[in-house]
Amino acid sequence: MREEFLEYLKSERRYSVHTVEAYETDLRQFFDFAEDEFELRGKDALNASAIRSWLVLLNELQLESKTIHRKLSSLRSFVKYLRAHDQLEKDPMVKIKAPKIPKRVPVFLDERSVAALFDEKIYPEGWEGKRDRLIVTLFYESGIRLSELIALNHRDVDQSGRL
Repeated sequence: MREEFLEYLKSERRYSVHTVEAYETDLRQFFDFAEDEFELRGKDALNASAIRSWLVLLNELQLESKTIHRKLSSLRSFVKYLRAHDQLEKDPMVKIKAPKIPKRVPVFLDERSVAALFDEKIYPEGWEGKRDRLIVTLFYESGIRLSELIALNHRDVDQSGRL
C-alpha cells in the first residue's frame, strides 16, 4: 500500500520528487522501527504505542523539531490515505502530539552595520552599483518582504506618482 500512496503523491498530488523521496524515507524508517522493536509489519505497525515509541527515539536522536514534524506529517498523510481508501479502521494519529517548534528570534543589525550598507564605497561604479544600492535602500526603507522585493517588476513602479 505504501507504493500506491507514493504513486498517489507523485501523480495526483503532484508533489516534487524530493518531497516524495522524503515521505518514502520517513515511512520506511517508521516501518523498519516498528518491525525491529515490536515485530509489527504493515498496517499492524500503525498504532499509537508504536508511533509514540518512534517519537521517543527521534527525540533521543536529537533530531530538530521541524524534522520530527515532517516525519509525523508523512506518517499522518499515509494514515489519512489508508483511511480514505478503507484500508485502516481507526486513526492512530489522533492522540499523537508533535513537539513544539521553537520560534526563531530575529537577528537585527546594529547601527554601524546598517550605516555600512549605505556607504557608497561598497558598491561598484556604474549602473550595477546604483542598482544594488537602490535595492538595499528600497528593502531597508520600505519594509517590504524579501519575496516582494524579488518579485518586483518595472511595471510595479509608478514614476509619475513616485510610488
